[in-house]
Amino acid sequence: MRLKQSARKREKMTKDRELENVLKHYTIPVINPGIRKHQITKLSADIQDMDYLPPQSFTGQLLTQLSFISGWIWLAQAGMLFLLFLCFFRADPFQVNMMMFCLASALSLILTCEMSKSFRAGAWEMETSCRYNLAQIFLFRLCILFGGDFLVLTAALVAYRMADGPFWQFCLFTLLPFFLSSAISLCALRRIGNRCNSAAITAIPLFSVNLAAWTTPLMEKGLSHLGLSLAEATPAITLLALALLLYHAGRLCTRAHYLSESSYAMQK
Repeated sequence: MRLKQSARKREKMTKDRELENVLKHYTIPVINPGIRKHQITKLSADIQDMDYLPPQSFTGQLLTQLSFISGWIWLAQAGMLFLLFLCFFRADPFQVNMMMFCLASALSLILTCEMSKSFRAGAWEMETSCRYNLAQIFLFRLCILFGGDFLVLTAALVAYRMADGPFWQFCLFTLLPFFLSSAISLCALRRIGNRCNSAAITAIPLFSVNLAAWTTPLMEKGLSHLGLSLAEATPAITLLALALLLYHAGRLCTRAHYLSESSYAMQK
């Protein structure tokens, strides 16, 4: 066995020497400048004739991605608005606040489910290598979904104010839970990436909304020690939650890699 290994080693060394001798006597050919210029001109003309996709404006890109948004989202948002306007003037203030809290949960759940469908469907790798990479697709989806959420929340605020509801309670029961739960969900989506599943995506926004509700008494007690009321501090806290949501949305749209090295090694 050792004799065979030594023989193979000697044979390999002999071949290396022969290859080294050939390379020493090899002369690099002189490139004809005229032929080089002709080939470059020909390739440049071929590139100009290639059928590239025409550039699109940002509005055109949004409209293209709008066709890929699930239709049930718009139906669900329209149904929620109809129920809100139907019940606002018939229910007592406590029931109205609970309805607004449910609206925040539903909007956050819709946002998270739609943003995670690339991972859940296993299409994220293909989308990463397509004309619009995955970060750009996330940006378009967020612009569309945030636009829909803005319209729904604006209509809900109008109805809430028509029912004589104070603005700070609208922030407390609707905007603050929605901003916090959406921020936590987008952060989790950015961390989990391709390892997410439908159960986790459903649980994260619902748990986040309930967490915001559970911490409201603690927040009220802490503000009382600072000499502030919940009505005074809620709008400012809501703005902080909005800033947190925009931060995680921006991070999701600028992240280049969604598959960690450890999970890639496990797949291999």
